[in-house]
Amino acid sequence: MKYILLIFLSLIYIESFSQISEQDLKKIKSQVETESIALKAKLSKNSSEAFFVEFQIDTFKIERLLVLKINLDYSTLGMIEATNEAEKEYDLLLNKYYKLLLNKLESNDKLILQEAQRNWIKFRDSERALINLMSDEKYSGGGTIQGIINSTTYLGMTRTRVFELMNHLVRN
Repeated sequence: MKYILLIFLSLIYIESFSQISEQDLKKIKSQVETESIALKAKLSKNSSEAFFVEFQIDTFKIERLLVLKINLDYSTLGMIEATNEAEKEYDLLLNKYYKLLLNKLESNDKLILQEAQRNWIKFRDSERALINLMSDEKYSGGGTIQGIINSTTYLGMTRTRVFELMNHLVRN
């Protein structure tokens, strides 16, 4: 019981150093929003395709926020949390661009996309299981770096799928 309490208190102690304050989070979100507005104005001048501008802004916001969060909290836990949050944001984009692609297709062709997406989800889930297995100490040597590797790999898979869906959307 003494060891469990010690571990719990240690986690609380470590956790207290790996959090971004609400004030800092508001500040960097405001910064990202300001930068996004400026980028949108710049991109809109150079592109007649609002769709491309929207995609660039969508991805810029996620990537910029990720960088700023890691700059504020570059602890292992901070990097993992920032990367996991970015992956969740990309998952939201994945759903957005999947729906746009689905709406672009004719009724009988939608089944192909739906099957492809179900297969991708199966792949993603099985790949995550493999990534988790390979991060086990007996295969990787262990260490806190494994959490960073895992979260970064998850982010990469989801980000890649968003870009794949976007590429399907813009094919003519």
